[in-house]
Amino acid sequence: MFPHAFSFRTYISITDDLKDFEVKNMGTEMPAEFYDQFIDRHLIPLEKSPWKKVYEEAARLLPESKDETIVDIGCGTGRFAKLLYDKGYRKYLGIDFSKGMLEEAKRYNPSFTFIEGNVYDEAIVRMLQKYNVFVLLEVLEHIEKDKAFLSSLPQGSDMVISVPNYDSRAHVRHFKHIDEVIERYDGILDFQGSEKVVIKTSEQLKNEIYVLNCKKR
Repeated sequence: MFPHAFSFRTYISITDDLKDFEVKNMGTEMPAEFYDQFIDRHLIPLEKSPWKKVYEEAARLLPESKDETIVDIGCGTGRFAKLLYDKGYRKYLGIDFSKGMLEEAKRYNPSFTFIEGNVYDEAIVRMLQKYNVFVLLEVLEHIEKDKAFLSSLPQGSDMVISVPNYDSRAHVRHFKHIDEVIERYDGILDFQGSEKVVIKTSEQLKNEIYVLNCKKR
């Protein structure tokens, strides 16, 4: 169960730290090799990462119990995994299709398990059926078949997802408002309540990342 009777819709504003990642036009779905070549951008230690606020909010929205394995889909270089370990989580599985990202994730988190896999792999989808808690941090905007993948996850499973409101070369979509997120995935994910937390990194709001907890219908 989640630690609250309703889900949190969290707005996280990230400005200067991510300005180098912005482009004016929407991108296309990219292969693993694309992310391998930009791995240097994701080697920042957890404590200095501009995404740390996102990770903190995502962790806060996880179920209270640490008995279930947290499946981190699109785990990247393992910075969120490190935060979970620091918070006492010991049951974790990270999945990514970038070999370079996974190598760094394993180096950064020697106590956790990481596997190479693509959300389009039938073997990966079958394997995921035995788990109940999923995290997808800035994953859905990168894949064309986002709805199909979410629909394949186990019914009743708990999820924490995050998506941005800005464009990128590797984003196939972005959301201008959190209501657009809910509208897109309505019927697949169950979003309840309307609590909101706002975190600012500056007085001028620019980029936002929406973090939501939900349940697979």
